[in-house]
Amino acid sequence: MKKRIAVTVILCLLGMVAVRAQGSLFEIVWYTTDGGGMTSSSPKFTLRGSIGQPDAGVLIGSSLRLRGGFASYPAPVIISPEGIAPGINFYQTPVITLTWARTSWALGYHVQVSTTTTFSNIIFEDDTLPETADSIQTPQLSDGTYYWRVRAKWTETSWGLWSPYASFIINAP
Repeated sequence: MKKRIAVTVILCLLGMVAVRAQGSLFEIVWYTTDGGGMTSSSPKFTLRGSIGQPDAGVLIGSSLRLRGGFASYPAPVIISPEGIAPGINFYQTPVITLTWARTSWALGYHVQVSTTTTFSNIIFEDDTLPETADSIQTPQLSDGTYYWRVRAKWTETSWGLWSPYASFIINAP
């Protein structure tokens, strides 16, 4: 009889935990498992290890990068506009064209322009650029120093890494 009551209490407690978990936010707690974990396979890949393994380092394949246990696609590469030497990026016009190298796997692109390197003050952005885009024209900008970056969309809801930012200066007459 005591066993039956104990089992009933345990089942009730587990039921309460399950009901509470339904309304909770999902959270991944980071742990190092150093070589432990399971294997996940498909016809195209095999992954051995643990999700979120922080000391996995960076593993790079043909178009896929695995960093710290999570897969991500590499960022697009920023290209200087034609006729402008890299590193100068000085313009005497308030509207410029930003250009990047397209990636073969992109479904679209997201560009941001900011007045800070942390992109805490974004003054222009567009995340609706098609997969065929490799440039965008900025709106009219005031004189000053600007920073921009681009990333590629790799699924309908996921984005790749941001490119390293590039800078340009506008000093229009």
